[in-house]
Amino acid sequence: MNFQEQVYFQLWRPLEERLGDSLTEFLRHYITRDGEEPNRGGIYAAIKAKFGHLGGEELKKELARLVRHSQYYSSFLHPDQEHDASIIERLRAIQELFVTTAFPLMLRLFDYREDGLLDDSSLERALGVIESFLLRRAVCAVPTNALNKLFAQWARNVPNTDVVGWLRTEVAKGEGSRRCPKDDEFLQKLQYEDLYRRKGTRYLLVRLERSFNSPEPASLDLATIEHLMPQTLSDVWRAYLGAEADRIHLEYCHTLGNLTLSATNSELGNMPFDEKKTILAGSHIDLNKGIVQKAVWGEAEIVDRGRLLAERVRSLWPQP
Repeated sequence: MNFQEQVYFQLWRPLEERLGDSLTEFLRHYITRDGEEPNRGGIYAAIKAKFGHLGGEELKKELARLVRHSQYYSSFLHPDQEHDASIIERLRAIQELFVTTAFPLMLRLFDYREDGLLDDSSLERALGVIESFLLRRAVCAVPTNALNKLFAQWARNVPNTDVVGWLRTEVAKGEGSRRCPKDDEFLQKLQYEDLYRRKGTRYLLVRLERSFNSPEPASLDLATIEHLMPQTLSDVWRAYLGAEADRIHLEYCHTLGNLTLSATNSELGNMPFDEKKTILAGSHIDLNKGIVQKAVWGEAEIVDRGRLLAERVRSLWPQP
C-alpha cells in the first residue's frame, strides 16, 4: 500500500464513515476553531490550503489530529458516545437548543481535555457556561447573527489556564447582539414573554422537572408542552375567565406560568380546569403538583407560578 492509500484507508475513510453527511459541517467548524471563517462554498479550499503543502509524516500527523477532532464532533451529535455522565447531559442540552455555532469552541475544549489541560469536571463547567449563554439568549430572543464570529474568536483565544474563569468573563462582558442576558432581563422574559414558540422551551421544562429530584421520576419520553389555559378559548373557558378573558389569553397563554408537561396533551385540549387538573394529578410530574392544588386558574395563578418557575430557571442557568 502506497503512502496515499495508507492515508486514505487509515485516516480519511474512517473520518468519512464516522460523520457521514455531517462531514462538511465538521470541516467548517474544524477550520473555524483556529479563528478562520470559511464560507460554505470554500470549505474544501480552506482544507486544501491547510494541508496541501504538507507531506509525509507531517501530513499524517495533521490528519490524525483531524480524525481525533472528528471523534469529539461525533459525540456532539451523539452525546451517548461520551464517557462522563454530566458531560453527556450538557451535550444533550446544547443539542436541544439547536445551536451548532458553539462547536468550534467545544472542539478546542475537548482537545484541551485530551491534552490534560482540562479534567472532566472543568470541561463540564465550561459547557455549563455555554449552555447558560445559549439558553438565556434563546429565552430573550437575542439575534444570533453575531454568534459565528463570537465563538470563532473565543476558540482562537482560549487560554491554557483557568479556562472556565476566562470563559465566564468573556460571556459576561458581551454587549448588544453578543450579550448574555442578565438576570433582570432574563426573569422578565421568562415571566411575560411567549416562550411556547421559542426553541429550547421543551428542554427548559424537562430540566425544570428533573430539578425536583424526585425519588421516582416520571418518564418524559412522550411528554409534550401542555397549555393549562388552552390555546383556543372555548365558551366554557371564556365564561370561566370572565370579562377580561381575551386580554388574559393574549398576554399569558404562551408564558412560562401557563405551560407544563403532559403525555396526554391531545386528551386535555380545551377541558375545563377542574377536569384538566384531575388528569394532571395522576401524571406523577412534579411540575404539576402546584397546579392541581389550585382551586381556580386565571391571571393571578399564572403570574404567581411564572414567578416561582422563573426563579428556579435562573438558578439552573446562572448569570456568568
